[in-house]
Amino acid sequence: MTTKLFNFAGVSTFKGTVNVRYANEKHRAKTLLRNGHTNVLFVTLEDASRQEDCIDVLMRTAFVLNDAATKTAVWKEAARLKMLPESEVAEMKAATAEEVEAAEAEEVADEVEAAVEAAFEAADEAVAEKTLSMTPSAIKKREARARAKAEKEMA
Repeated sequence: MTTKLFNFAGVSTFKGTVNVRYANEKHRAKTLLRNGHTNVLFVTLEDASRQEDCIDVLMRTAFVLNDAATKTAVWKEAARLKMLPESEVAEMKAATAEEVEAAEAEEVADEVEAAVEAAFEAADEAVAEKTLSMTPSAIKKREARARAKAEKEMA
């Protein structure tokens, strides 16, 4: 346990991994961004605080509560600082894994829905193009063949 005090606490993503960050100056965020970090988010603390107190503040922050990966990083840091019992850490990891899986499944479903919609639009455009390029007599012949086929299937 360290006795060092910090004025800012937050998270950043570097090479796909979210980590908790502590700082005493606002400029730390710019340094992290310059060094290739993304999603750099810091909270200004009311008073200089120990790491444990910083984690307490982060656990109640909206950007931590609304993102599964960030929440996991904060909870891992809390476990590293021995703030949580091992059973609670294991429970949190399981819950976070479920949240991530649900979010990924929803994202995949949205992508599939978008792909299906795009395919239908493309098919509609192709049919419209083909219909426009046909002569009226060709359209009548096509419709007659379709009716004959339908009658044959019904019989």
